Amino acid sequence: MLARSFLSAVDLGISEVERDALIATLFAFERGEIDNFTMRHFREECGTPACICGWANHFSEGRAFAEVSSMSGLVATKRLYGRLPKQLQYLFDIQGLPQQGAATQAQAAAALSNYLTFGEPRWDEITYS
Repeated sequence: MLARSFLSAVDLGISEVERDALIATLFAFERGEIDNFTMRHFREECGTPACICGWANHFSEGRAFAEVSSMSGLVATKRLYGRLPKQLQYLFDIQGLPQQGAATQAQAAAALSNYLTFGEPRWDEITYS
């Protein structure tokens, strides 16, 4: 079996810590280790991770996408919107698009894999197919 190849942190426009956290999140999705998932918010009311960004923050012990652990959801969204590359904003559904908000865990894993491999999540191919 061939090893998977992902774009570098530089190519993705993010830090190594953030790239590593996204890869850890993808692998956890693929192994079925994530029980609590929704793209509607970063964290559940109880403080547990919810979306792709929230899980990446969790797996990095708060170092990746630190805004999620240190700010309210609205403030974190604004800060992330201001610093993340457009395709990562799209992956995280910072724009609040209906099809991403309703994404299943399998769809989120496919979008995350696309982002890490091609630099874009390709949500439209995943959510409308």
